[in-house]
Amino acid sequence: MDTADITAAIRNTYLAHSKAKTLEHAEQVTQTALWLADLYHLDPVKVQTAALLHDISVIMTPLEMYELAQKRGMSLDPAEEKYHFLLHQRISRLIAEEQFHLSDPAILSAVECHTTLKKAPAHMTKSYSLQIKSHGTGKASRPGMMN
Repeated sequence: MDTADITAAIRNTYLAHSKAKTLEHAEQVTQTALWLADLYHLDPVKVQTAALLHDISVIMTPLEMYELAQKRGMSLDPAEEKYHFLLHQRISRLIAEEQFHLSDPAILSAVECHTTLKKAPAHMTKSYSLQIKSHGTGKASRPGMMN
């Protein structure tokens, strides 16, 4: 699948599951992610793909995420046991791998760790996590943005 096909498939997946608001959020995150990609000289295609996929697991309920994690034998943190939505990063990675057939470690790492990061994250993952954390806070995340 080429980039345009993957992008269309991701968008169609959100819409097929009546998740237009999450798609809108993912597209807004993508704009900020692409700005950071330019600033830090990151691959814009990889950054765009990761940004669009970061919340793709919203197509499942938190309980479905938990059941999938259990079925796969994933080790679960006590917080994930209690608050199943915390699995959304890890499940989004699974969806990226299995539904969209992605294998690029940079994309998968950025999707999987966009909220919590991990020990010694790659530059793309750190940049991506930074923009996710600043997005929607009401604070300017780049020059010219409204507070």
